[in-house]
Order: sequence, then structure tokens, then C-alpha cells
Amino acid sequence: MNTSTVVSATGPRATPRQGPRLDSRPGSRLLRLLRSAGLWLGAVVGITTVVIVVVCLAFQLRPQVVVSGSMEPTLPVGSLLLVAPTPADGLRAGDIVTVERPRGRGLVTHRIVSTSVQDELATLELKGDANATVDPDPYVVRSAGRLVVTIPGAGYVAAAVKSPLIMTALLLLVFAVLLSGFVRPRRRHGR
Repeated sequence: MNTSTVVSATGPRATPRQGPRLDSRPGSRLLRLLRSAGLWLGAVVGITTVVIVVVCLAFQLRPQVVVSGSMEPTLPVGSLLLVAPTPADGLRAGDIVTVERPRGRGLVTHRIVSTSVQDELATLELKGDANATVDPDPYVVRSAGRLVVTIPGAGYVAAAVKSPLIMTALLLLVFAVLLSGFVRPRRRHGR
């Protein structure tokens, strides 16, 4: 066998290191870790949000957030509810529904104890699972949001995202993560 060796006129050449570049600077590693964690967190929140929006649009559902303990343990505080608009004649005792409180005092989500329908209007007696008595006044409705899906804990995220302060902070975080992808630490000569 005949083998030949090529020798450079300038001497032996160093071959570049193969594999991932290991940067020994702690700030650089921390920046990469924060960027990666931020991107993953953003991806998870973004994908979850898109899935919930698509499901709501496809099945005509409305999101609601549980803010009190009147339905615990069935509906823990901070749960995200997806409710479907249901006409009066489709409501049954035992259904969990969201309706408007009298005199514009907001929404309430309780279980139907009894219902009677007349002329496309339902008169509902509601009671929270954690409450000892039924709600003081009956609710007269043409339709109500009947509970379809409960996602425990997701209501906290939904409520936080609706806050202008949190939304601004999230946008600044996304901007910082994206900007950090373009900024490279300066290398010192000799390293």
C-alpha cells in the first residue's frame, strides 16, 4: 500500500472542533437558557390559546372564568369554563348554567334546581353546589350558557392576559426574547 501525506508549508493545521460550541461564560449560558424557556413558554401559551379560540369558534362556545367558590368542588375558583348558548326549552334540572344576574350585577354560574318553560322563556331556580340554599330570586331567561368543558386553573391565565399591565409585560418579554436572538455578546480577542 502506498499512502501519501500532505504537509502544509506553514506547518500542521488545527482542525475545527466538532460538536456543539461550549461557551464558558455564565452570562451567555443564562441568556440562552432564558431565551429557550421564554420561547417554550410563549409557544405553550400561544398554542393553548389558539386551540381554545378554534374550539370556541367551531362549537359556538363562550369562555367564562370562575371567580367565587359557590360551585366548589365541582368548579374550583380559577377554572376556565366553556359554555354553549342553549335555548330555554333545552335547559334541564341538574345542568350547570351561566346566566346574567338581575339588575345587571354580572354573571352567575350555578346548577339548575328546577325549571319551567312558557312562551320561550325559562324560569330557573339556581343553587351553587357549595351553598346551603337556592339563589333568592329566580332567573327568567330566553337562553343560558350551559357548561360543556371545565379547565381547572386556566381561568387565572385568561384573567391575567386580559389585564393591560400583564399584556404589556408579556409583549415586552416577547420583544426581549426576539431581540436577544439578534444580539450576540462581543468576543474578546485571544479567546
